[in-house]
Amino acid sequence: MVKVAKIHRQRSDELLSTVGLHVGQEMLLNVLLTEGEMTQAELANRLEIQPATLTVALKRLEKNGLVVRSRDPQDQRVSRVQPSRKSGELREGVLLAWGRLEHEADWNHFTTEEMLSDPNKGEATNRSVMPLEKQGVIDLMDGETELAPGTTAFPTPGHTAGHMSLFIASNNERALLVGGILGSPMQATETDLHYWPDWDGPMGIKTIKDILDRAGREDSVVIRSHLSYPGWGTMIRWEGRRYWKDL
Repeated sequence: MVKVAKIHRQRSDELLSTVGLHVGQEMLLNVLLTEGEMTQAELANRLEIQPATLTVALKRLEKNGLVVRSRDPQDQRVSRVQPSRKSGELREGVLLAWGRLEHEADWNHFTTEEMLSDPNKGEATNRSVMPLEKQGVIDLMDGETELAPGTTAFPTPGHTAGHMSLFIASNNERALLVGGILGSPMQATETDLHYWPDWDGPMGIKTIKDILDRAGREDSVVIRSHLSYPGWGTMIRWEGRRYWKDL
C-alpha cells in the first residue's frame, strides 16, 4: 500500500506540474474557488490541516500570485484568503489532470491480475476490453482527441473525473453526445442550478453553459442518455430564454 501511494503521489505531481502546481495545492485552491473567500482558520478547518502547515502553503501560493491574503476589516488579528484570477485560470487544467489520473488509476486497478482472475469482477473486462488491448487498439485519451474523421472527443470538466463528450459532424449536420452533464431538460433553461452529481459545481455549470451555447450556435442535435425517450433534441429560444425541444 505504501508503494502504491508513493507511485500515485509521484504521478499526481507529474500531472499537476503541467499547470505549475504541487500535490496538495490544487485541493486548497479548489476549496477557495468553490466556496469563496474565507478566514485562514476556516480554511485550515475545511482542509483538516494544522494552521502552521496552511501558513507555509499560502505563502508559496501567494508568492506565485495564486491567492490574495488580507486583514479582516472588523478584526485586524484575522487573516482572510481569497483566490486570485490567475488561480481561476488554472482550474480547468487541474480538472483535466485529475481526470487523467483517475483514468489511469481505473485502468491500472481493473486490469490487475487479481481483478482479471476474479470470475465476477473480471468477466466483463476480459470479454470486452482485454481483447482490444491485446490487439493494441486501446488508447487512454488526454484532452481533445479525434477518434475518426468527423468524430472528436473533448473534455467537459466538472461532472466526473475525466468526463468527455463527443462532437459528430457529417456533411451539414452536427450532433453533440454530452454524456452525463445534462440530467434534465430543466438544465437547458436553469443553467445556474447545481447538478448534484457534479464534483465541481461552478465548473460543471460553466461546462453546461458552454456546450449548450455551442449547440445553439451550430444548430446541433444534443444526445443524452439520461433524458426521457428518445433522449435527443435541440436548443430553442423563446422570449429570451433557452429551452430543450425533443426530436
